[in-house]
Amino acid sequence: MKTRSEIIFQWSIYSAVSLLVLLVQKFLLPELRLFGVALFLPPMIAAMLSAFEPGAEGMLFALFFGLLCDLALIGPVPCFYTVSFVFSAILSGIISGRLLSGQLLCSLTVSVAAYLAGDLLRWVLMAADGTRLFDVLLYGGKELLLALPFAVPLHFLYSFFYHRFHFYD
Repeated sequence: MKTRSEIIFQWSIYSAVSLLVLLVQKFLLPELRLFGVALFLPPMIAAMLSAFEPGAEGMLFALFFGLLCDLALIGPVPCFYTVSFVFSAILSGIISGRLLSGQLLCSLTVSVAAYLAGDLLRWVLMAADGTRLFDVLLYGGKELLLALPFAVPLHFLYSFFYHRFHFYD
């Protein structure tokens, strides 16, 4: 059983690493585009950490990370990223807990699930405006193709810290 200070330290490191990844995306990779779609890593970050740390801790990270993204970014509706990231955290917990665990394939799977969950939520919200599912999935597919190569280094980055924090588990 971890102490409160160990848990706070662990999630502070996870948060700092996630912030570092977002800063690298913002300042070193801002012009990376595929057919007019920009690189967007936050769904992958929330899903991967929820896969490595399933349960309440991963869900809380996804909730707060979504709230920060909602405050910093413009979504289709208020609290879009919060709902999307929590939903993807639930999917990630199920996938990593029951199907795959801690493997690269698990990280790739939860990344795809996170982008699909966000796209389906976006379509549900935009369906009233007449947006077709195909258009939303096409945009999401481009976004996923651009982001998926970054899943491999992110997996190894979070895996490194996960194994440091769970050395005695």
